[in-house]
Amino acid sequence: MRVAYLAASAISGALWGAMVPIVALLTLQPLEYGSFSTIYLFFAYGVSLQYSFVSEAWARARGKYRAATARADYSNALFALALAVSIVALAVAVLVPELAPVASWLSLAVLFGIYRNGARYYWMAQGVVRRVILSDLLGISAFVSVFVLLPRRDDIWSLSIAWGVSAMAGAVGLGLPLLRRGRGPCRWWKTHKQDIVPLLFDSVLMDAGAIGAPFLLVGFMGPANFGLYRGIANAAMPVRLLLDPLRPAVGRRPQRFFFSGLVMGLVGVITVFIALACYFALEWVVPALPFGLGTLSEMTAFAAPAGLFSAASFLGTLYYIVCRTSSPKATIMRGRISQTLLVIAMPIVGYFSLGLEGAIWGFAGSAAISSLIWMALASPIRFHGSGSPEAANSKLPAQLVVPGSRGRTYSRRSRF
Repeated sequence: MRVAYLAASAISGALWGAMVPIVALLTLQPLEYGSFSTIYLFFAYGVSLQYSFVSEAWARARGKYRAATARADYSNALFALALAVSIVALAVAVLVPELAPVASWLSLAVLFGIYRNGARYYWMAQGVVRRVILSDLLGISAFVSVFVLLPRRDDIWSLSIAWGVSAMAGAVGLGLPLLRRGRGPCRWWKTHKQDIVPLLFDSVLMDAGAIGAPFLLVGFMGPANFGLYRGIANAAMPVRLLLDPLRPAVGRRPQRFFFSGLVMGLVGVITVFIALACYFALEWVVPALPFGLGTLSEMTAFAAPAGLFSAASFLGTLYYIVCRTSSPKATIMRGRISQTLLVIAMPIVGYFSLGLEGAIWGFAGSAAISSLIWMALASPIRFHGSGSPEAANSKLPAQLVVPGSRGRTYSRRSRF
């Protein structure tokens, strides 16, 4: 039964996460898709910060001390972060002509989308899976209902409102934040800064490549070509369908689990399947359809790099998650710096050498090299001796004081 619930949560979470980018890819033309992607990048940036500042900092501290963190502290820090990112997204949307009429809806979508993602992580890690599934289904139902039934002015208007309503419905399903005075982001920082700093630095480096490089290129490409360039990133949708909903469960597994013969064989099969499925879908299926599919129809010329990027994203994301929750700080930094340099340099060099095609191949190539780097860094062979997280944990005293715990002590063996 436990496995069935986990599988159901993976499917429902994947559907919720895939709705907005897939519908945008299928309904918006490259110019509109490029504009919409600017706000979706802010949402992605907020989710990245949510993992570093709140969710994975909590997970690492919990694994280190086995100490309970009140839900009020978690949700207050999460909501404050989501609110800050949504305000920035609102300011940017107002300045983009295609987005200005729906700027408020996009801001609400970013606010509740980030909050919902962090709350979902919390409840999944606590094992409250049925509540997570209910939230996913509420969000999916809200999106489909609004997008289908709302009187249509244009696609970007309908999509933005449906996204906002869906994010709010999903957040309500998980429970609104327990706002308490004195339990905001400052308190959270004081009690978790030792875990936040390396994760946040990692996220800043990651976002410099994943978000900074696209923003740099859009000035040269223009919105239409930028829409195609970002469309390749959404070719990795199967990766999010498979991994994002299971991220808390993946983070709980020991590193050696992912290097056993059975698991590595399964990972290899899935990687090859994703590459071939993406390639043949763009090369054969989409061109054979008797109707257009927005930006997706324009991506058929890039079937090969899209397949490569999708497969590399799956492999790299899996072993990146393993590193994020288990590896020493220095290991995470080495992987992140390498990936950031690659994802900035290769698309830019490719664009100035071969134009849009060069940028897309550079993007796919950087993902392929980065995936191999993360896989090598996650290898348990690297962690024999005192540098391993397990070894460091074994040296903790039997009783310790958690920062910010007002003198309370926790046993290394006590449970969360």
